[in-house]
Formats: sequence, structure tokens, C-alpha cells
Amino acid sequence: MVPKLKVCKRCPSAGRPAEQPLSAFNRASESPDGLQWICRLCQREAAQRQREKNRQERAASDYEPLTTEDFAVGVGNVPGEGPRSARAGVEKRQEYNRKMGDTLAAVHEVAAGEASDLPQDVTEYLAILSEQERRFGNRRLARSTAIALAHEMLGIRMFKRAAEQYLSNRIEPAGYAARKRPAPEPGTLDRTLCVGLSDLHLGAELSDVDNPQPFRRLEESRRLAYVIQQACEYKQRYRDRTRLKLLINGDVIQGMLLHDLRDGAPLTEQMVVFWRLLSQAIALLAAQFPLVEVHLQPGNHGRDKLRHPGRATSFKWDGHEWRMYYALSMMASGLPNVTFDLPFRAVSLIDLYGRTLGMTHGDTEVPLGNPTTQHDRNVAELQKINATRSLGREVDAWFVGHFHSAFLAPGVPTVVYNGMLVPPDGHARTHGYIGKPCGQWIWEAVAGYPVGDARFVNVGPQQDQDETLDSVLTPPKFG
Repeated sequence: MVPKLKVCKRCPSAGRPAEQPLSAFNRASESPDGLQWICRLCQREAAQRQREKNRQERAASDYEPLTTEDFAVGVGNVPGEGPRSARAGVEKRQEYNRKMGDTLAAVHEVAAGEASDLPQDVTEYLAILSEQERRFGNRRLARSTAIALAHEMLGIRMFKRAAEQYLSNRIEPAGYAARKRPAPEPGTLDRTLCVGLSDLHLGAELSDVDNPQPFRRLEESRRLAYVIQQACEYKQRYRDRTRLKLLINGDVIQGMLLHDLRDGAPLTEQMVVFWRLLSQAIALLAAQFPLVEVHLQPGNHGRDKLRHPGRATSFKWDGHEWRMYYALSMMASGLPNVTFDLPFRAVSLIDLYGRTLGMTHGDTEVPLGNPTTQHDRNVAELQKINATRSLGREVDAWFVGHFHSAFLAPGVPTVVYNGMLVPPDGHARTHGYIGKPCGQWIWEAVAGYPVGDARFVNVGPQQDQDETLDSVLTPPKFG
């Protein structure tokens, strides 16, 4: 007679009777009685314990650094090819690090347009990187490097492709830009008008409910229009002899720095406002001047907060403003007398008749402080840069933004601290940043004088109410 009960060897340790019904056991063809040696419930509990153990081991491995032994497994030592070498893993790790550096350099070249695609050894490295991730449980080093590469390469390359495809040649040439004649002969343009634009904070959306001065689409458009209008009217009798250098020096949008979650318009809207206003401004300047050079530097408000939660002390170009600048250059690609300089370094060195103008936003790359209280220290730091030739040459004058303090300081070097377009918001007033005039600097450069006849273009409530400025720049409208 076939027994109706079977002994489970694990049930007693779990506090259950050893004898269990045959229906409580799974089948096992290799067993004499055709059933498993433990019951179904004990099997389930054992599998659950093993799954939890595996999960904990995988979680722990994510926080362990890669070791020499990790790199040696199937990488530094090839099975069947002699004894294991203690140095194999170390050498492979060094090779891995070198490849990482080569790959990042290649990514930057592609992003800068200096290479059309990634070379074969870099793509091979990416394949090895994927294998490292698979083999070693997604360790932090491999995963972080892969994410960084994806962000830098795909983000920049795809944005550049989209800008080139959809935004190219969006400005209709007029005036000087439409003239069919060769570029001016060297030496004929013996004057240069420098127009500084920084700390525009477009899209700040300051309402008149809790701000003494509102700063919305209408006000920001009219204030910028007044600055551009003053540039177009500057010494018109010398126009055929004057080139224009448009110096766009960061914080052109409010960004998403989260002083307040409601601070500023949505980021996409801020970008659109910038493109709408600056494309009109460049169209006007290209029509008014024989040659226009646009030099661009990012600030801190236009950074990508996910990429740089704090100030970007390296890879500063890897943010929203760099992409906005590149798209703007595509919009102006149909203007034959306009060129763009968009470097990856956070300092632009601009030639002015044999003298050098340095341009940086002022928050990281060059160690500057608020000019109201620290100008002497700033000059000492800038003189140290010249003495050490850390920029490769001596810089005769500097144009910086960031501090919202309009201040022109003659000397060696001369320093032009720009003002701001935006009036003080709640955050600025809380920190005492009040009483500073709103406006932007424009100045003329000639041989021997990188900063000559300078004018600070004040903007404020008078321009905010001036409807005639809407014919200079048309304010953006949404909805």
C-alpha cells in the first residue's frame, strides 16, 4: 500500500510536523519515490532566502571600488595562457585609465566640431566599458563614466545637429549684410565698437506685485532694444570704418537656480525669449556695421543644474547657455558679415589692434570679487595672471559681468565691470544688492587703446514705458 505521508527533513526546523501529505511535495523524476526530498513550502522559503542573499550581495558590490583582482578576471590574465600574473590586473587598469582619458578627449573634439566621428579605438573602448559593466555588476566607475559620455556626446552632438538642421539661416540679410562686395581691406576698419551684454536675466518674470520695478517680457525687450539702439547710433559718421564686437558674457537668462521654485519662466520659454530678442539684435547690428564679431561666454545662471549643482569650475560650457549660443550662431549663418567665437574655455582672448581684451563672466575661472569692495584685490589677481603668462599672453583689458556693479576702472589692466539689465529681485534685495544702476557698457577701441570712448547705457522705468522701442525689437508673445 502506497503511504499517504512523506517526511520533510526541513519542516521540523521551521516548527512544522515532519510528516506532510504527498500533495505538499513537488515531483522529482530522479528520486526513488518520484518526489522532492523537502516539501513545496520549504523549497519556496529556501528560494526566497537565496534571492534576498543575492540582492544584498549585489547592493554591497555597487559600493565597493574596483580592485586589481576585478580587472584581472578574464581581462589581465587569459585562461590557458600560462600562470596568473600579479601585475596583469594593474597594467590592465592603467591601460583602462589611459583609454578613458583618450575617449573623453575624443568626445570633446567631436563636440567642438574638430572631428567628424569617434575613432575606432574609442568605440572599442566603449565596447570594453559595456563589458566591464556587465561583468562587474554595474560598478560605479563604469556606470558614471558611461553616463557622462552619453550626456556629453549625445546631448551636444544631437543638439548641434538639430540646430544645424532646423535653425540655420533664419535671419534675412539687410544693410551691410546684404551688400555684394568683398570684405573690407585690412586696415580700413580702424575703429571697433564693443557692445557688452551680460546679466540680462531674460525670463526672470518679476511682477509688480512684490517688486518695485517689474521685469517681464515687455520690460526686458525694451531695455535690450534701447541698448542695441544706442549701439546702432554710436558715431555713425565713422560707420564704414567701424567693426562691431558683440560681447555676450553670461547670465543671459534667469535659469533655474532655485532661489525659489517659482523663480522665472520655464526654462524652454527663457531660451525662446533669448533667441527671439538676440536674433533680432544681430540682424540690426549686421545691417548697421560692415563686420560683426560675436564673442560668447557662459555665466552661472545658464548652467545645467543636474550637471553642475554648484558653480561650474570645469566643463563650464556644458550647460544651457552654450547650446543657446550655438543655436543663435546657426540662426545667423546666412549673414556673410557676422562671425561667432564660442570657445570651450571659460575665458575669451579677443584681439583689439594688437592689444588683448579678456572676457569671462567672473564667477569661477578668474578669481574676482565684488568690485565695490575688492577692486584692488582683483587688479592684483589680474596682474598675477599677466606676470605668470598663465593665459599665454598679457591681457591689457578685461570685460566681466556677474557682479551687477557697473564700474570702469582704468589702469593696468583696465577692467570693465558690466551692469545688469534686470532690476533687483527679492533675492538681490535680501542681500543688499540695491542702488546699482541698470544698464550695459559700450565703448570704442582704436590702435593703442583697447578701452577708449566708453558710455554706460542706463536703462530703467523710462525705457520700460517707451513704446517706440517695440519697433527696434519686437517683444516675444506666448499663448
